[in-house]
Amino acid sequence: MKTAAETAAAIKALFNEHDVHRARISEKTIKAIACIEPEAEEILHVRYMTEVINELSLIGILCGQLPRGGYGLITTSNLEGAKVILFKTEI
Repeated sequence: MKTAAETAAAIKALFNEHDVHRARISEKTIKAIACIEPEAEEILHVRYMTEVINELSLIGILCGQLPRGGYGLITTSNLEGAKVILFKTEI
């Protein structure tokens, strides 16, 4: 099994290969990238995925679990032009 940092780097390479700013990735694909046997783990360990998500954030990709399964990815640079939201107190 690859380390979380190696898995994150491989996901970033895949992301760059497809030249996209946002994408979805399945648990099955993450297992393949991480060299985890499909039968060995029914679901990815929360701790391992937390480490992968942290490593991705260090290399400019935000990752979050999607309600229907898998994970959503978006580059942090893609958020540069995003609308700013502000908190205003009620008077």
